Amino acid sequence: MTNFNTAYNIAPADNAPITLPTAASVPSLSSSAMLVHLSIGVWTASKKDKVASAEAADSHGADRKLARTYKTLIDSPKLETLKSLVVRIHASNRNATMDWAGDMRLLTTANYMKHTAMLTGFESEFWQLVDDFITTDYRWGLTTMQVKLGTLFNPADYPSEAELRRKFRFEAKYMPVPDAGDFRVDIANEAADVLREHYEKVYKDAIESAMQGLWQRLYGTLNIMSRQLAVTTDADGKVKKGRIFTSTLDAMRDLIDMLETCNLTGDPKMQRMQRQLAAALDGIDDVKDLKDEFVREDTKRAVDEAIANLPSLDF
Repeated sequence: MTNFNTAYNIAPADNAPITLPTAASVPSLSSSAMLVHLSIGVWTASKKDKVASAEAADSHGADRKLARTYKTLIDSPKLETLKSLVVRIHASNRNATMDWAGDMRLLTTANYMKHTAMLTGFESEFWQLVDDFITTDYRWGLTTMQVKLGTLFNPADYPSEAELRRKFRFEAKYMPVPDAGDFRVDIANEAADVLREHYEKVYKDAIESAMQGLWQRLYGTLNIMSRQLAVTTDADGKVKKGRIFTSTLDAMRDLIDMLETCNLTGDPKMQRMQRQLAAALDGIDDVKDLKDEFVREDTKRAVDEAIANLPSLDF
């Protein structure tokens, strides 16, 4: 089961770079955001065969340390589906959170319930697929693999069903964001001051990175949407309309929500951008609404204006 540990805009016309408040003036994140760490483990179903590796190296006159033969232990569509699900889960987690440090992601308290509901649904799907894989493809696939692997088949490579289940993991941990300067360590004052100054910089840089990452995600989605809304004419005078995808519209809506709930510094440029884009998509409930020539043209104009008004970004 999931380990849910709860411990606790529009830029100026000159496109000036994003300027964030100093560490001293940045509001505390401890009450408005938290850190989340998502860890998911899946059995690789792959193993190095030492004997086959040595034979392959010797037959080609290669150094045994440089030649390795790996074998796939089970041919399972369900396991591949499970791996694809994990990729989708991590992508959804990244889209719902912001950059922080390493594998840690920053999640606003406003999005906490939505985030936990999302992971709870994914966890249920994950363990259902694990059970389906073990009780079908794994349980009944060993005989088939003995034929497919031939002399490479080794029963010792296959764990029991109970051992196999322990090789899968789904764990989400929520932790508080430590306040800048909160160093509870018993060291000399001078050293503590150095540490505090260092962490304040790390803290400020992390906030700046989170906000920058949100702007960059918005930039990417706006550009995709602009291209999909474009109407062009080729050399023969034939008019071509781009195809707008539901996934693009959904991603844009999600980002509009994040501009409101994830504005950690209360950036007025981000607030204005959020209002502008929300107004631009108001009344557009489905991509079919964009088939209307005038709606499409107005939306394209609003998207392009938003791109032009984005802060300068360092990519």
